[in-house]
Amino acid sequence: MKPLRPLAKDDYKPLYIQLADRIVEYIKDNHLNPGDLLPSQNELLDYYGISEMTVRHTMLRLTTEGIIERIRGVGTFVAHPKIREQIESIQSLEERLSKLGKKIRNTFLEAEKAYPSDRERKDLQLTEGGQTLRIRRLKMMDDSVFAIETRHIPLEIIARFSQEEIETRPFLELFNRYDDIRVNMISYITRAALLTDFEAEAMKVSSEQVALNQYGIFYNKEKKPVMIGRLTYLADKIELQYTIADNSSHIAPIE
Repeated sequence: MKPLRPLAKDDYKPLYIQLADRIVEYIKDNHLNPGDLLPSQNELLDYYGISEMTVRHTMLRLTTEGIIERIRGVGTFVAHPKIREQIESIQSLEERLSKLGKKIRNTFLEAEKAYPSDRERKDLQLTEGGQTLRIRRLKMMDDSVFAIETRHIPLEIIARFSQEEIETRPFLELFNRYDDIRVNMISYITRAALLTDFEAEAMKVSSEQVALNQYGIFYNKEKKPVMIGRLTYLADKIELQYTIADNSSHIAPIE
């Protein structure tokens, strides 16, 4: 194995960027494959004699870029390629990824009546005190978790579907059976996020794991919201690609 190259103290690049470059070189020079073991954080500390903060910044950078993946208590590995999900039309996650040859399975966690937060209630246009059914499911691919789904659906809408459908089927597929709740538009906000304790425990990862939170409001053709909620992705498993077209003349504003 070719060793890691030394860092240059007088280089214009910060040490954590230099270290990231050295690790990428190490992977290429040694022809490492996804899943191959890499030097641990402690080994890098001993080898280079640099600060723990520098190594942590490097690891976070490489994890976010999809170059490495870290399994707590196990080690640091060359990452498997991320799924690149392209969002360009109203389709379920399952349908979009099936076009990439990926089969997605929902694993049901819980469903319970809930009082949504003030923001969620306003996004759903519910009156104060209005309830939803909050549904949580894991998104599985090849028996590996890559996201957790949390949805709020008004009680009168979710009552149309069976328990088995709620637990396993894509919600867009269910809603499209009915003209009055067929999803005609989705408003997304995607941001970096910390996992909640519930999400980390359900996905069996550290609460420090880098995540992407995709919050959506789903509207019918009358621009009335029929569902809200989020998909929280493990950032080392997926990246989102958006295609935006200028079709503003065909979209009516939301009142």
